Amino acid sequence: MKGLKHMADLMVAAPNSAGAKLQWLNAAREAARSIAKDLGLAPGTFDIRTCEGGIAVPGEVTLHGESLYLCLGTSMPGGELVGFARSCKGRKDYTGGVNRWLSTWMTFDKMVQVCREAMAARGEA
Repeated sequence: MKGLKHMADLMVAAPNSAGAKLQWLNAAREAARSIAKDLGLAPGTFDIRTCEGGIAVPGEVTLHGESLYLCLGTSMPGGELVGFARSCKGRKDYTGGVNRWLSTWMTFDKMVQVCREAMAARGEA
């Protein structure tokens, strides 16, 4: 799994072409599946959803589990941030706990660690 910098580069290009958007969404779905596996989430205990968005945005991929809400696709100008993770209380909780921002300098392992920390903070949701 490549770092978030690679994903951020794809995300910045995504609004400009359908091909780039598809590459970004595929990379984000792959990352979400890999994170679920690394966290030991059992099949059926989480959803991975995709929102393609319109022509001005890259779209986003959400991994929503029983104690984790992960959104890939939120950015600031220049692609500095590529998402956030927060605790939640089930798959009907869309507001959850405090956002833990994922930055382009993070490695995949660091992103998984941030997700673990979010899951451990379930009491804040």
